[in-house]
Amino acid sequence: MSIALDLWMETPELSNDELTCKARAIEIAHYFPLREQFWLNKLQGCRETEVVFTCGDIHIESFSGLLKTEHVSYRIVQRGIGVNEKDEPYYRAVAYLEQHPELSLKK
Repeated sequence: MSIALDLWMETPELSNDELTCKARAIEIAHYFPLREQFWLNKLQGCRETEVVFTCGDIHIESFSGLLKTEHVSYRIVQRGIGVNEKDEPYYRAVAYLEQHPELSLKK
């Protein structure tokens, strides 16, 4: 069953827009840390080497936070490459997640 459908069954009073936004926020909160940890693990053999790592713009804050926590130096070269209006719902979901930290797995 989809996250949005589960949410609708639990809270049918939410608008379709908020259901979609909240479902994306939950997806980001639950799956981004897993993906980003996977990426960090792949970088293990080259921590002492300068590498170029490309990720989606929406991952920059959370992945750079993980790098900082793990004491991996980094620098952001460019933001927003390829970002367009289709990405707007994901930025709204990130903002929703910031307003509702209880949805995050982080304690």
